[in-house]
Amino acid sequence: MKRTPMLKRILVFLCLISLLVGLLSCTRVNPDTDNGGNGETVLPDTPPSDGNDGNTGDEGNTGDNGNTGDEGNTDGGNTDGGDSGNENTRVDLPDDYVITMSDMERFLLTKDEQYPITNEYVELYQQESGGYIANAIKAGLIVDKAQHLPSQKWHYFESWLYPTLEEGMLWDASASDRSYGKFSCPELLLWIIEATGVDAEKVREAKDIAVEGKQNGTKVATICASIRAAVPFNTYLRPLIIEYLENNPANYKDYGLTANSDSAYQLTGLKTEYKERETVTLSVLMTDNTKEIAKVTANGTVLEASSGTTYKFSMPGEDVQILITLKDKDVLPPPIEATNGYFYDIDYELPGKTAVKFDDPTDAYNVIRFNGTEENIISSVSNVTNVYGGGRGGSGDNIWYSGDMIKLGTTSVTGSITIELTENVTGVIITGYVTNNNCIIRVGDSSSTVWSDGGDDGKTTQITAKDEYYMNVAGKETVEAGATSTIQINFESTDSITISTEKSGSKYYVLYITSIEFIVDEGA
Repeated sequence: MKRTPMLKRILVFLCLISLLVGLLSCTRVNPDTDNGGNGETVLPDTPPSDGNDGNTGDEGNTGDNGNTGDEGNTDGGNTDGGDSGNENTRVDLPDDYVITMSDMERFLLTKDEQYPITNEYVELYQQESGGYIANAIKAGLIVDKAQHLPSQKWHYFESWLYPTLEEGMLWDASASDRSYGKFSCPELLLWIIEATGVDAEKVREAKDIAVEGKQNGTKVATICASIRAAVPFNTYLRPLIIEYLENNPANYKDYGLTANSDSAYQLTGLKTEYKERETVTLSVLMTDNTKEIAKVTANGTVLEASSGTTYKFSMPGEDVQILITLKDKDVLPPPIEATNGYFYDIDYELPGKTAVKFDDPTDAYNVIRFNGTEENIISSVSNVTNVYGGGRGGSGDNIWYSGDMIKLGTTSVTGSITIELTENVTGVIITGYVTNNNCIIRVGDSSSTVWSDGGDDGKTTQITAKDEYYMNVAGKETVEAGATSTIQINFESTDSITISTEKSGSKYYVLYITSIEFIVDEGA
């Protein structure tokens, strides 16, 4: 039978269709041979996707945010910035940013327990007793320099940082000072340097300094000073820590702070919001001298005064309510040396064994306690210069320290306090001690030019604490026995007086005031 041209065309068309079907069937590949990762192939037995959450939809492994899409590992994934969508991937810290203990904790917590160059030193010269070794033994830890135990990371955090915070160090204290500048342990300094990521050659230089010092019998404090000189914090450690902080911001949230109010006092130094671990400082200025502070609490925790009636604490990760509780003062009869009713005792509880400097005049005001029979005539303390709460002196077995006194000046600088009054006075009776009978004391009108130019305009009186103005010298037996002495100094009538110590030749001497009485100008 003869085929027609039309039949030939039909047969060719059918063959082409058959060939095309065969080719299409070959595109269903085995998943193991899928090398494209371009979203064009379908795995066998894969359930249908809604295009949003599944592995083959718009946001799956092959979509815009998947591992092989436009924002995969190279743009929005692990290589360029961590998790996609992080709102705080970097901050720019100012050039004068102070690295805090909080910053240092976050930074060093990411570091290893041990490092090789530090371990080389530990194997040779790990501390043998006392300090962190004693703490490790007490905690039941292994102490073995061959195993480099206890680790210097444990030393830093558990033996030093956290106990020091409990003792009163604040989280925003300077790390370069407290966490590097004061350590006297070579192995701890070496660990901090090496953990920070300082160049290995510089770490080895620091280690060699430590080894040489130990071989020569050099004191560890001197060895550590030499290490710090070779590896200054600001030059070698600070840039690396700042880089970490800028790429790992704290994200500390602001928390609110409120405090109860009362007409008997004023609060100074408070803000309404603080970041976590920021230092909160508040001073309580008593305006009612018949009242005194019973306690100050923050969210129920009793706060200890850092000096006078100034309180400091680190902001927790929550809102804080400050509650100030008052009590009535016990009015004491004036002492026998009082000649009138305008008498004040110094009421100050020394928090430790060293006098505490008053940077805020309100601190000094709040320790001057009215114990007279007339009326309180002190309205405020307007200025303090080198004035301290409590006192300390002596050396060795003769060291003494005491509260209930104000210290004016030191053995290297003069001190002064300015008191504002509601009445004019013509004299003061000062009770206390001096460090030497050659101590020069000046009292008078605070507006006198003598305070600025050293002249004498007749508004002040200067005396030396000896002869007719004799005052007892502060010493262990004298202070412990409370053997104070009293002097009276008269001057022109004024309602604003300054009491100061003056330089005596090339020497400076201290005045300790335990009480003060005013002689009111009855004719004013």
